[in-house]
Amino acid sequence: MQMKARVIQRMNELANRAKLAVARSLINNASETEDKESKFAIASVITNAVFGEEPQEEHKEQFNIEEITKIASNLLLNDAKTKELAIQSIRVINIINITNKQEPIGINLLEEYGHEFPDAPTPEDYEQIIIKYEIANGIEPIPNSNSYSNSVNNEINNLRNENPWYLWPFRIIFWVVIVYSAYWLFS
Repeated sequence: MQMKARVIQRMNELANRAKLAVARSLINNASETEDKESKFAIASVITNAVFGEEPQEEHKEQFNIEEITKIASNLLLNDAKTKELAIQSIRVINIINITNKQEPIGINLLEEYGHEFPDAPTPEDYEQIIIKYEIANGIEPIPNSNSYSNSVNNEINNLRNENPWYLWPFRIIFWVVIVYSAYWLFS
């Protein structure tokens, strides 16, 4: 796979993780009286609105979209971390959409809030924004995520540099010879 395709794939995975983080935060903060299915559906519709996506037809029939839009707007106005995550995610999603020849989303939100976060994120910066959001909202990191934080990647690379895999057979043979020689000398 080419480098560009890998970066696009990683950014897409991170954008999905960001959406899931917002939805999980909304579900965690939902009323206890709501049933589980309702919480998921409402969180999904609000998350789509926060990320500048148009509501699906079935949601238009099921929910008051004006009310959902107000909730999403209030969330963006009153929660700086959600706003940053949403704006940067919209940028990332639009890069992916343009690459895939699809329509951009959330242009109105970029026009309204984009000036607060003038730079588009790198994959590493974007992942850090997601991690900060997850920590701030008490969300456990998503298990089996295909992305890792920079510190984990750096740690893995350091271990690889200190102990390259191709030296292990030689190290094992060396110690076997040493142990066997010591046994032969002292027996």
